[in-house]
Amino acid sequence: IDQHGLPSDVPTGHSTFIQADGEPLLQLPASLEWHQNQIIFRGAKDVSWA
Repeated sequence: IDQHGLPSDVPTGHSTFIQADGEPLLQLPASLEWHQNQIIFRGAKDVSWA
């Protein structure tokens, strides 16, 4: 997310933490490489179950 709270399509220059349901999915040491147009995750603003 960029400084305006919008999804970013470029590296932001700060650390990224990956979690799901409060459980860490990524443990260090690890290396992430940025590849545009590969896998993009976007969340819905409204979901039917919430």
